[in-house]
Amino acid sequence: MPSPVVKIERMAQPKGIFENDEAHKGGISRGEKIAIGIFFVLLIAYAVIQYLGKKPEGVELGDDIKIVTEDIVVQVEGAVMSPGLVSVPEGAKVLDAIQQAGGFREDAYREAIDLSRIVTDRERIVVLSVNDQRSPGWDENNNVIRRMDINDGVADDRVNINTAGIDELVKLPGIGETIAQRIIDHRDIIGMYRSIEQLMEVQGIGEAKFNDIRELVTTGDN
Repeated sequence: MPSPVVKIERMAQPKGIFENDEAHKGGISRGEKIAIGIFFVLLIAYAVIQYLGKKPEGVELGDDIKIVTEDIVVQVEGAVMSPGLVSVPEGAKVLDAIQQAGGFREDAYREAIDLSRIVTDRERIVVLSVNDQRSPGWDENNNVIRRMDINDGVADDRVNINTAGIDELVKLPGIGETIAQRIIDHRDIIGMYRSIEQLMEVQGIGEAKFNDIRELVTTGDN
């Protein structure tokens, strides 16, 4: 009896699967590559829009900016409501110090004081009353209260580098007429000395010479 013949036929490949052998071999079809490219373009565009639309950080107009200043100590005496030591910001005026001391008494001789003058650290201000206009500290030349130092309570006899002439400046140790003239010339250029340390800006006054005279000079009334 003859053996049966078995016929094996190859099954047809379903449509839609690996229609493009070249695309299948590459792993990613052309359409997929285009889709990925579009995705990255959109992603970059979104990032650029977000960056350009971001509000810059920093201080804007209208923001409160606090400037911290150091306080100085001033002694206010005489015809004020609460005489004694007061603390005022650096750059404060005589009026500010008097207000910190409670303000003027009714008998205060206000016309005797330059209220707009800038006070300095450890200054002593004596407010005269109308009854004691000839008390110690009264300056008959210009009707203002002399600056007095808290430490000694006597009139300040230091050389005022904002008003002194050559005759006064040469009394300082190590200061001759040449350097004295330079101090005056530099004062004319900058308008006035805001601090005694500015003397070191004058040619011929180094740190050593400045230390020799620093306790003997003042900027006086600013």
